[in-house]
Amino acid sequence: MSDLTDPNVIKDRKRRLSVKDQQDQEDIRKVLSTPEGRRLVWRMMDQTKMLAPDLFSPDPQQLSYQTGKRDVGVWLYAEIVKADPQRFIEMMTGDR
Repeated sequence: MSDLTDPNVIKDRKRRLSVKDQQDQEDIRKVLSTPEGRRLVWRMMDQTKMLAPDLFSPDPQQLSYQTGKRDVGVWLYAEIVKADPQRFIEMMTGDR
């Protein structure tokens, strides 16, 4: 077992995370580079109701469910903006 306080272990973990983050961002850029990918992602975001002005429901279970869906949309939005913010703007303006 490795020592998690060892500077070499910390450096290696950061490097591996950085490589994974870069690959994740490249994957998103690749999907968003096609009209089909942008349409799919836009439909997914629409399903999450991320841009809906109000998620209120008097039923707490329904509210929890809708909030969970919205959280997925917020995560997806953050990933898109981190990878290629211009693509999100294009999707919003109808270039899907």
